[in-house]
Amino acid sequence: MPAAYPQRALTVLLLFGTLAAAMALLASSLIFQLPSGRVGTGAGAGAGAGRGALPEPAAAVLLPVSAVLAALCLVLNVSCLLLCLLHGYFSTELCRGQPGPDR
Repeated sequence: MPAAYPQRALTVLLLFGTLAAAMALLASSLIFQLPSGRVGTGAGAGAGAGRGALPEPAAAVLLPVSAVLAALCLVLNVSCLLLCLLHGYFSTELCRGQPGPDR
């Protein structure tokens, strides 16, 4: 059982790092798509010319809030990814130093 623990721990770190990388990519794509939503808000005229389902005052408040939340998500996921990489590196270095077939 102790010999399988490092392998399972590295597998969990790999899965968690993959999830953190995917979430960081999604957050960065959302950050880059938010300015394009701001450009088209004042272009339409009339009642049905709005781009989204939200009224203009609500969209004016929610766009900066979503940008801040996406930036926070990006920072947290990149830090989780770096933590996974460092932990995986040090785990492999620790397992490399063990003699015998149990490493």
